[in-house]
Amino acid sequence: MILGYRSKIILPFSHHNLGNGKLCSSTKENTICQRPCRGVTCSYSIASSLDSFEEAKERIKKTFQKVELSPSSYDTAWVAMIPSRNSVKQPCFPQCLDWILENQREDGSWGLNPSHSLLVKDSLSSTLACLLALRKWGVGDNLVQGVGEGDGLEEGVR
Repeated sequence: MILGYRSKIILPFSHHNLGNGKLCSSTKENTICQRPCRGVTCSYSIASSLDSFEEAKERIKKTFQKVELSPSSYDTAWVAMIPSRNSVKQPCFPQCLDWILENQREDGSWGLNPSHSLLVKDSLSSTLACLLALRKWGVGDNLVQGVGEGDGLEEGVR
């Protein structure tokens, strides 16, 4: 296996003579080969990059512990459409259908509040995906009144 990052290649063996003009140095576990850079002097340290990677990883963990992410109605709807392994007539994740049934907005849509023009697409795609999921499994007919009446959606769902 060869791992590469920017101007260095890390090889899992210690060959010093590669015959291709690359400078190699050996560590206990890996051989590090420096590639010639295009007119730029490379000073890159694997150890310092690993330290900064660990620091970045910790910052990301701390950030996401503070953030509360809401479920995506669009993604939930697509997961809800996955059939069970045992029966293609049953959903694999019925709890997703329950979530869809419980999270319809007052205006009949799903997704983010479409009050801002940039969120209209999210609301539209989320609503369509939720309608498809409900129609696929034949649930929530009271939530989808008017859908399929002359608009061709019902034929496309089945």
